[in-house]
Amino acid sequence: MRRSEEAGQNRRPAKFNRGFVEGLESRTLLSAVMHPGITVSKAGDQSNDVVGDTPAQILKAYGIDQVSFGNSTTPDGSGQTIAIVDPYNDPSVAPDLKIFDDQFGISAPPSLTVVDQTGGQDLPRTDGSWAGEIATDVEWAHATAPGAKLLLVETDSDNTSDLMAGVDYAIKQSNVSVISLSWGGSEFSSQTGYDPQFATPEGHEGVTVLAAAGDNGAVDGAQWPASAPNVVSVGGSVLHLADNSGTYGSETSWTDTSGGISRFEKEPFFQQGVDASGMRSMPDVAINADDNIGQALYDSVPFEGIVGWQTTNGTSVGTPEWAGLVAIANQGRALNGQATLDGPSQTLPLLYSLYGAPGTSAYTSYTTDFNDITVPENAQQTTGVPTVGYDATTGLGSPKSAAIVDALVSAPSAATLAAMFQTQTSPITVTLTKQPPASAISGTAGAVHLKLTNGGNTTFSGPILITLYASTDVSLLSDPTQIGTMTVSNLHIARHGTHAVNVSFAYPPFTTQGNYYLVATAASSSSSAAPAEAASQNTMSIAPAFVKLSPTFTGNTLVPIKPGKNASSALLIRNDGNVTATGTISITLYDSADNMLDSSDTILTTTKPRKLNLHSGKNMILHIPFPAPADQQPGYFLIATITASATTDTGTAMIGTR
Repeated sequence: MRRSEEAGQNRRPAKFNRGFVEGLESRTLLSAVMHPGITVSKAGDQSNDVVGDTPAQILKAYGIDQVSFGNSTTPDGSGQTIAIVDPYNDPSVAPDLKIFDDQFGISAPPSLTVVDQTGGQDLPRTDGSWAGEIATDVEWAHATAPGAKLLLVETDSDNTSDLMAGVDYAIKQSNVSVISLSWGGSEFSSQTGYDPQFATPEGHEGVTVLAAAGDNGAVDGAQWPASAPNVVSVGGSVLHLADNSGTYGSETSWTDTSGGISRFEKEPFFQQGVDASGMRSMPDVAINADDNIGQALYDSVPFEGIVGWQTTNGTSVGTPEWAGLVAIANQGRALNGQATLDGPSQTLPLLYSLYGAPGTSAYTSYTTDFNDITVPENAQQTTGVPTVGYDATTGLGSPKSAAIVDALVSAPSAATLAAMFQTQTSPITVTLTKQPPASAISGTAGAVHLKLTNGGNTTFSGPILITLYASTDVSLLSDPTQIGTMTVSNLHIARHGTHAVNVSFAYPPFTTQGNYYLVATAASSSSSAAPAEAASQNTMSIAPAFVKLSPTFTGNTLVPIKPGKNASSALLIRNDGNVTATGTISITLYDSADNMLDSSDTILTTTKPRKLNLHSGKNMILHIPFPAPADQQPGYFLIATITASATTDTGTAMIGTR
C-alpha cells in the first residue's frame, strides 16, 4: 500500500491508494504495491521462476508451522471462513490461486466463494491495481490457513459507502469468523459512526475484523479503518531470515508503515496499559511488509505490463496472514467446544493482556508471545521510530505464533478480560428490571429488560455494547456461555438519567439440564472502564426440550365388570415434559394376572390414534371402552400402555378389577 499522487493528477494504480471524496473530506484508500519479479511470466504461465519470500519461509519464520492443538488435528483453520472485502473484480482469482497453490504444494481451499457487495453475482468491473490486491489477500490468507473457506466480497468501487456495504454483508454471514481488510486512508471526523459496523452482529458467533495499518509512513499518523477500536490494526516490519529455509533472524520496523494516535477515536480499555494519551493508538500488531525482497505473488491480470509471478509487500500482505492466524485459533476453540473470538471484547483485549512493560518481570513473559521490534529500518528514519515494548510503529510486535494461538484458544470470557484492565468505575450501571423465568428450554428465544443508569456528573454519549451470559455463578469467573449481544448506537443519557433496553437472545443449546444465572454486561468503547455488570437474583433451570407422558387410571382403584359384557375405564394422561406434546396417541389395554406386563397378557383393546396437543404440565382424560373376557375370574389387573408420535418418554398404568 502506498500514498497516492497529488489529487487531480492522473494517478497510476499500483503505486498509490485510490482516492475518494465523501462530503467535504477527501481520503485515500490503501492498496498493495506489486513489484515485478526477476522473470515476469506471461498470463497463465505456471513458470517456477518465482521471486520473493515463499509461504514456507514466512510460516517458519513466525512459527505458524509450529502451532499445535496437542492432538493429531492439523492447525490450518478448518471449519472457519475468512471473508476478504476488496473493491472491484479480479476475474482470475480462482485460477491464479491454483497456480500459487500448485507452485508451493498447498492444498486447495475447501471453497472460494466470490460475491458482490450484497452477496449476489453482479460482480463489479475489473481494475488492474486492485486485482493485485485481491490476489495478495486471497493467496496469503490461504497460505496461512489453507483449511479455511474463503469468501471474497468485491465491492462496486473504493468509495466508503460501497466498501462498508461489503463489510456489512460479510460480517452478517453465519459462517464468517474473521474478516480481512487491506484498504484504508486518512482519518475523518465522522468515522466513529462506522465503529459499530466492525462489531459482531447480535446473535452471531464472535467475529474478528483486521485492517491494514497503511503504507503512508508515520508522517500522516493514524489511518482509518485501522484506528477503529473494534478492529485489529496490522502494521509492517522488515523480516531478516537467518537462512533460506525461513529461520527467523531479526526484525526491524518498516519505514512506510503507518501508525500514530487517532484524532477521533477514544482510547479503548485494553490499551490503557500501553498508552496514556486517552485516544486510540495504532497499529496493534505487526508482521513482514518488506518491499526489498517482498513476498511471492501470482497475478494474471495485467497491470502496467506486469503479469504472472511478481512480489507483493506492505501492510496489506500482513493483514490476511494475521487473519489466517486468528482463523487457526478459532479452529482450536471449536475443537474445545468454545465460540469463535469476538474482536473488540476478546481478540484485542487478549493480545494486550499478554503485554508486559519494559523493566518489569512481565516483560520477559510478553516477549515469549511477541517479537518486540525495537530497531528502525535504517539510521535515517526520524519519525515512527520503534521503541522497547509497545509503540505506534509496530504495536505489540510480530507473532510468535504457537504462543499466540495457545493464548487465543484459551482466551477467557469478555467480562474476565475486561476486568483485567479495570482502572476506573464506569458511569453506566446496568440492572435487570424483571427477573428471568425460573425455567427455560434450550434453544428457544428469550428476552430481558434492562435499565442503564448514568451515575456520572455529565451527560453520557456514545455507543454501549450489551452482552448476555448464562453463568453458573454471578461473577462470570466460570467460563460463562455468551447467549446474546446488542449495540446501542449513539446513546445519550443525561446525568442521573436512565435508558430502558430490551435485549433478545437464545437460550444456549445445552444437552443436559443445569441451573444458571443470567448475567448482563454493558461496555462503552469510549471509556477505559470495565463493563458494568448485573446478575439475576435466582438461577434458571435450562433443560433440553422433551415430552414425558405419564398415564394413571382415574376413579376407584377397582373397576366393576361383568364377564363377557362391555366395560369402560378412564385414563388420565399428564405431560410432565417441558414442551407441548403434539401428534397422535393411542392406548392399548391388557388384562393381566399380576401387575407386570408380559407376553402372556391378553390385549383387550387398542384405541384408534387420535390427535394429541397437550401442553406442558397439563392433563387429558381418555375413556376406554373394552369387552371383558367371558371366562375371566375376578381379581385380574388392567394395564394400559401409550403409543404417541410426539413423545420421548411413556409409561404404563395399572388398576385392579373384580
